[in-house]
Amino acid sequence: MTDRTWIAVAILALLFALVVVAMLRSMRSKERASSASVPPPPQVPETALLGPARTDELEGTYVSTTTAQDWLDRVPGHTLGRRSPAQVQVFDAGVTVLRTGERDLFLPVADLVDVHRSSGQVGKYPGREGLVVLRWTLRDDDGDLVLDTGLRLRHRAEQQLLVETVERLLAERDAPAPEADAADPAATAAPSTTPGDDDAPTPTPSKEEPR
Repeated sequence: MTDRTWIAVAILALLFALVVVAMLRSMRSKERASSASVPPPPQVPETALLGPARTDELEGTYVSTTTAQDWLDRVPGHTLGRRSPAQVQVFDAGVTVLRTGERDLFLPVADLVDVHRSSGQVGKYPGREGLVVLRWTLRDDDGDLVLDTGLRLRHRAEQQLLVETVERLLAERDAPAPEADAADPAATAAPSTTPGDDDAPTPTPSKEEPR
């Protein structure tokens, strides 16, 4: 290479590095702004508080979290917008998403809205309904936010397992409480009013006539 070629390559490399730095700064700025306006998600509780496990740990990829029904509107705050390897597991108390290198995520059963399959989400579009999307509510005093969290599991059979398990969890949560057993009719029957031998009236003593 000539000197001019080296200079051109160096300039291009410098421009590329400047673009990458600008993109990283922009991303960090968006994350800070989102973290200030979006409350942090619930922390994963201790194992004893999660209740029985309904699935094994399912290996996969945490794709992103977006606002509900808008798969391009990424939520960058609290690292919710960052893609990462993850382990997903369903418990009686909710769904845990343990992320490698990023903040873990816990979706309490009370905050789950629904679960469905999707062909893609911002940052990942595998097609053929290759993503499992958990829709949930992020509680906030200033107004709740409904969000979609996309997960790409390693095995397709495990995707269906996750969907069915969460659907069952939601069905059990929303099932009406069983009614109390009806009282025993014999125990609540009115006492008999038919006089028995013990209920016979006591005779009134006769008054003795004077002689």
